[in-house]
Order: sequence, then structure tokens, then C-alpha cells
Amino acid sequence: MVIGLMMVFLPALTTGGLAAEAKLTHFSYGSHGSSWHEYLNVMAKAFQEETGITVEIEAGPTGSGYATKLITMVAGGVVPDVTDFNPNVGADLVYQGFFADLRPFINRDNLPLKDIPPMSIEGFQVPDGSIWGLPVSVYPVITFFNVDMFAAAGLHNPVELGENWTWDTMLQSAKRLTQDTNGDGTIDQWGTDRVTSRYEMQVHQAGGQLYDRIVYPTKSQWNTPQVVAAFQFLQTFQLEKLISASGGFWSGKAAIDVVDGPGIIGTYLQNVDFSWNVALQPKGPANRALRVNPDGFQIMAQSNNKDLAWQWIRFLVNSAERQTTMARITGRFPSLRQAMFEYRNLGFTKIASNWTAIVEASFDPNGYAAYVIPYSAEINPVINPVLNQMWAGNISAQMACEQIHEAVSIILAEKFGN
Repeated sequence: MVIGLMMVFLPALTTGGLAAEAKLTHFSYGSHGSSWHEYLNVMAKAFQEETGITVEIEAGPTGSGYATKLITMVAGGVVPDVTDFNPNVGADLVYQGFFADLRPFINRDNLPLKDIPPMSIEGFQVPDGSIWGLPVSVYPVITFFNVDMFAAAGLHNPVELGENWTWDTMLQSAKRLTQDTNGDGTIDQWGTDRVTSRYEMQVHQAGGQLYDRIVYPTKSQWNTPQVVAAFQFLQTFQLEKLISASGGFWSGKAAIDVVDGPGIIGTYLQNVDFSWNVALQPKGPANRALRVNPDGFQIMAQSNNKDLAWQWIRFLVNSAERQTTMARITGRFPSLRQAMFEYRNLGFTKIASNWTAIVEASFDPNGYAAYVIPYSAEINPVINPVLNQMWAGNISAQMACEQIHEAVSIILAEKFGN
């Protein structure tokens, strides 16, 4: 148990008066899962005891249904005070002005953000500087690897390789580790798992971006050399059949996983029958860029209880002790640096010996949050069929990127007059 951790941000909350009779509604994302809602209810009880403010937790739908339900609620005059969207799910609503700018609260209370990964703040920030959410957890996408497979093949693993853990050594390792282990003529062990599923990460590792900016992009950069290089690299894994066709990394069938974060440690890796460890992302031509997904809280722009809602958000985010409670209940990685270093003490039976790489990755200056594209519903149907043709080997990476660039540029030009 974490004892005596200092409050990170703010003085104690006041009690009594109007707050003693106040109520807030927190409309929560269903896909966060039951452990997240358990955490919120535990915190709501503690918050009520400390402030007298009651917080009603309402679990909303999963997936896109969460945003749809909120739109319906607001249209009907039922406005919750607090939500917990992540940038991907909340993109359209941010664009429509559903959430309050938190900067006045942050500035008023002199909230120091230096102990939270900068890219997780950027994930909740729009081009005009407005901050529409405050992260309580982050999901840094790192390298997981099967220690036993590397040892059996006589290969140096990513930790042993250190600075030499690169695109090239990853590809060469994947080739060596993709095997027919029982000699029946069928591959049953693969070098990687779902390696193409976060393709924008390799784009950043090559020194590029898919668009002119990550939040509210206005121009395509799909045809730039860095983007093409990233897809050429990834296409190799597809064409040479180096990607698992049988379960995730935790199934014990794949040696390398570069698309997951610490959330899988508590949910999938506690009962596996192999040794595993973690490392930074492999270094591409430019860097070891990784995606750092934030989860956090928002105040609805139409809430009549903004000050009280801020007290609730501040309560959830403002101490290492409470963030550690969040991590213990949910298995998520906390956003505060101080709480991150308590991660090893959460009671997991198995924890990576190189677990501090998760902290290092979280603050990597080359990291980025999820792309926030409000018009993704128009863009994705253009992108995905072309990528599928490329993954199948029917067209080259160069051709795929050119086709996507042309199609996406038309969509963006219609919106921004480029």
C-alpha cells in the first residue's frame, strides 16, 4: 500500500456550505470496462466523504454508442457534468465544442503539468491551445518480447541489444523466430504479433507524420518519403508471413509485440507459461517514437456545475496516492510520474524486470498521442481498402501511399479549401 505520498497539485478541497448538498453526474465510457467503473465508484465515495459532494456514476454505452448517447442526452436537455472520453472517441465532439476549456481552472489553481507526459496533454489539446481533458492514465505503446523464444534461437533480445534494437534487428529477429517448431510443414511460431495495426507509429519512427498536424489535420502527407518508408518496412512483415495468425502475444505464439501497452500486463500476462520482458520501441531511421494514448476527464461545456466538476476531476488526478489506487483497481498505467514508480508495487505476480522502460517511454519527446481526426468517418473508408490491397501484396507501398494521398487530399480540400 502506498503511504504518505504527497499531494501533487493542489491544497485540500473545501467542505461544507453549498458543496455539502451538491450533486454531479459523471457519464462514463462503457468500453473502459467494469474495473474502471469500480474505480470511479470508490473515488466517488471518498470524494463525498471529503467534500460532501455526491457524484453519480452512470456507465454509458461502448464504442461509438457512447458519443451517440451523449449527443442524444444533450439534445434532450440532459447534460452530465463530467465525461471520460479519450481523444479517439471524443474527436467529433471536441470539434463540435461539447467540452469546456480547462485552461482557466489549470491556470487559476497553478496546476503543474510537468509530471504528466507532455504528449498526453497534447492529446487533449486543440490547435488554438484549448485543453479539453486532463489525463489520469496513459498507455505508452512499448515492445513486449518472449524471452524464452529469443534464448532458444540464440538471439540477443531487445534489452540485450539496447541501442541496437532497431528496425533492422527487429526484422532479422522476426525472420529467425518465425518457425515450424514441430516439423509438420506449417508455421506455428511467428516473429511478430499485429505489427501493422499501429502503422502511424512507424511513420513517426521514420521521422514523418501522416498529416500536417496530429490534431485537426488540414493537409495530407501520405506521399512523403518517410511515410512510404514506414509502409515498405511494414509490408515486408506481411509478405514474408512474419505476423502471428494464431492469437495475441500472450498466447505464446509470437516473439515480438510492438503494438501494446502496460494494460496487458495485468489482464493477459499474469498466467502465461513463458518468460517475457519489455523494452523501448525499436529505433527507426529517425527515432523510437511511440504512441502514448491518454485517458482522462472532461467538463461538459453546458454543465451548470463547472466549478464542482473541476473539484471532482482535480480530486481524481491530483495525487499519486489516488492515481495508484486507480492503477491497482484497473491495471492502467498512471499519468503522474510519482505514481508510475509505484506500478511495481501493485501486487502483480509477474512484472517486467525492465519495467522502468515504461516510464522512460512515457516521457519520450518523440512520442505522440492519438491522431484526432473529426472527419475520420469520411477518410477511413478511403484509406482502409487501399491498405488491404497493399498488405495483400497487390500494390506497392509507394503506390498505396500515392493513392491514399490523392483521395485524402480531395476530402481535406473540400473542408479547408487547400
